[in-house]
Amino acid sequence: MNISKMRIKGYRRFKDTTLTFCSEPTDKSGDAQRDHGTTVLVGSNNSGKTSIVELIHNMLDKRNQANVSTRFPFDDFNLDERKEWLEYCRNQINQFLLSNTSRHAPQEQVHLTDSDEQATGSEPDSPQKNDGDSHNDDTNDKSPEDELAAVIRNLLSGTDKPQQLDEEKDRQGIESPEVVADFTIDYTDQDDLSEIIVYLLSFEARPTSVNFRYVISADPSRIKNQDLDAKFRVSAKRIMQVKDDNEKTRNPTIDEVMIDIFMYCMVEDVYYCDPQFRDFIPIDSINAFKNLFNCHIISAKRNLDDTAGDHTHALSSKLINLVSNNPEWAEIMNNMRNQIMVIMHRLCYSQEIVEEAQKRLNPVIQQISSTNGGRADRLFLNGKITEDSIHQFLDASTVAEFGEEDSALGESSQGLGYSNLILIILEFLEFLETCKTSTGKVNCIIIEEPESHMHPQMQCVFIRYIFQEMDTYIAMCADGPADLYPPTCLITTHSTQIVRESSISQMRILRQTEAHLTDIINLIEELRIAENEPTGNNLQKPGSLDNKSNQTTDCDKDQTTSNTSGEATVNADAIRKPLGNSENNRRWYEILFDLNFADIVFADKVILFEGDTERMYLQALIRKVGVDDNQKQYSFLDNLRKQYISYVQVGGRHAFAYIRLLDILKIKSVIITDIDYSKSVYDRMRTANKTDHELEAANKDSNDVVNAVKQSEVTNPTINRLIHNGKTQGKKKKTLHVSDVYAAYENRSGIYEIPNCQVAVSCQTDKDGYARTLEEAMLCTLFQLDNVFVAKEKSYWRDKRDELMLGMSCEANMPFPIPKKSTSICIHDVVDSISNGGKTDFMYSIILSGKSLKAMPPYIEHSLRWLSQDTDCSKEG
Repeated sequence: MNISKMRIKGYRRFKDTTLTFCSEPTDKSGDAQRDHGTTVLVGSNNSGKTSIVELIHNMLDKRNQANVSTRFPFDDFNLDERKEWLEYCRNQINQFLLSNTSRHAPQEQVHLTDSDEQATGSEPDSPQKNDGDSHNDDTNDKSPEDELAAVIRNLLSGTDKPQQLDEEKDRQGIESPEVVADFTIDYTDQDDLSEIIVYLLSFEARPTSVNFRYVISADPSRIKNQDLDAKFRVSAKRIMQVKDDNEKTRNPTIDEVMIDIFMYCMVEDVYYCDPQFRDFIPIDSINAFKNLFNCHIISAKRNLDDTAGDHTHALSSKLINLVSNNPEWAEIMNNMRNQIMVIMHRLCYSQEIVEEAQKRLNPVIQQISSTNGGRADRLFLNGKITEDSIHQFLDASTVAEFGEEDSALGESSQGLGYSNLILIILEFLEFLETCKTSTGKVNCIIIEEPESHMHPQMQCVFIRYIFQEMDTYIAMCADGPADLYPPTCLITTHSTQIVRESSISQMRILRQTEAHLTDIINLIEELRIAENEPTGNNLQKPGSLDNKSNQTTDCDKDQTTSNTSGEATVNADAIRKPLGNSENNRRWYEILFDLNFADIVFADKVILFEGDTERMYLQALIRKVGVDDNQKQYSFLDNLRKQYISYVQVGGRHAFAYIRLLDILKIKSVIITDIDYSKSVYDRMRTANKTDHELEAANKDSNDVVNAVKQSEVTNPTINRLIHNGKTQGKKKKTLHVSDVYAAYENRSGIYEIPNCQVAVSCQTDKDGYARTLEEAMLCTLFQLDNVFVAKEKSYWRDKRDELMLGMSCEANMPFPIPKKSTSICIHDVVDSISNGGKTDFMYSIILSGKSLKAMPPYIEHSLRWLSQDTDCSKEG
């Protein structure tokens, strides 16, 4: 039996979300143990990881017996629901007080008296009266305090039966907050069902899963306390004691009173439900529900010896606990008990001890005997040795040490990281041992943020070991008795190393959707890669494009819609469609996941780019390496520098495949890519005039080249998938030309946003001097030339190169060589000369010379400005 799903409503940052758990079948069919039976819950700080852990601890851990109002303070209820309810309470109470003022003569200040401790004798559940003529003479039978007490009671919306979460509630007004958790437990007929059989027989048709609803709410009708009516009266009088009639002055008191009475009336209920959570059968005892589980949590707060002065001996204690599950332990304990008893017997009955005791106590005993009828019993020692006392003795006297026996070091010698790893593993193995004896229980273990104090490689070692042990235990369950089955294992983390070692199907990602709200994303479900999808023979990689034929797949056609202007846009819904065969797609996304996903999952923003030089330049820009921080026109770079930016290198072909992942995670991202028109366009023009070396003729050539560039074909796969002219030639999509791309960007202020998605794509345009690469666009911007084909004499390029060399180390390489093939040289010639291994040196020269900002091309600036703008999560499409 495993917990397969947990739906959470109204708890802290979770308004209504579902956490699904990975679980491996105990048989060995199929792709066995790919998920290791382990769910990895990933999120940054303050994303809700600890909230999930505490919720499970408070609801499932039978060792947690604290009062419900202690386990669930008011802050645990969803912030939006709390604010909405308190605002409703203020409005209702202020409306009553306003109405009461018009119905009653002014009264003296109300004072609390002893009579307030007695029941008023009035009907507490009387409905709230409306103001105006509807009031009759019966209202004179109640004091204003009694009427307000009834209003307060009605604001606590207790119900006899839990509401269906997916349906509109019939009650009028705003209900008081509640926390609801729905647990779905999967089982097989081979499992030991002794603990849950009573629930399975509760419905006529035996359900395929066991389902429970746990509800935390405020319900005055459930409070068995004679002083409850007086509590409401006192609360009403506290509000009425506020002298100032200004609502802003009174509202803080109303909030305090309503929170206090809410916590006073808090109750918890558990119901057994059908799989649709529509029929509810109450469970009489909360403990009866908790006893169904063997739940253990390894908290992020772990007491470990860090210095020589620490004496927690946590490792030795865990080692003893682990060893105590060994079958030979009982025999060892029995032998130890017998040996200690012999020693204790000798000690207790030692003649010296007896004589010393009589010598010390004889005068006192004689005095007592004179007041006790002359009776005085002899005082002596006896030894009672139990397994618990021996265990305590071993805990206090055993110390874990590292090294060799003749040169051992204490627990603190290895540092917190190593001790933390050993402690978690010992506690984890101890729990697996308890699972073997927890017959009929639902076993569940949570490891909270295990990466604490561990360096990255140690984190990798740890998570691999956990997966390996879970695989071993799953295999043992497959071959073992029916009452042995794997536990539900959940690991919470914000470690990129643990994410890298985990598979995409294990990931459950916490992402903020709105202010103070978090959702749990199951990537494998969102990608819709189902295991039972049919196998296809002509699968292409997600985002792939056959450049040779320029023919689109069916998926391409689905992703294209034309607007009224004839220009095509991307259908964002098509991006979210499953692409082809599930197993191939799963492997493809696993590869993407392994390469870059760990850097994406924690990011505030993502920049996807082609190569190493782009990474160098973009990071230098955003970090303002070697530039003046006082340049206010570049303040958008400061905004980006304050955020966690993930830099993802995707080349030119594979950026499209990441769009679905980024869209699912709702991360604002920009794809910066090269337009990639054919180099032969320029080469053909230059070849036709190769005998003409005159500067004037070369510049004339540049205009011809520009016109040829506009008509050339765009070969970049990502741009082809996202931007095209929407026209067809026969059954084929018309070729995308550079002029089409320029037109698309002209209408969008230099950035192409994918509709209903927080992802945009950017490339060079005519504003970048018709450049086809980053380096060309940078030089064109830096030297302020009309386009990258404008020819200049060699002396011009020598002067520009010398400018870049100023302020650089004498050991630094030249920014770029000057081609010798012609007397007239353009930017395209310069960049072409560094294309074979010189681009990195060129980028270093730009950065080291402090020219990063001056060389920033328009398409890069548009991209980073757009990315720096905040996104309103509540307006996402």
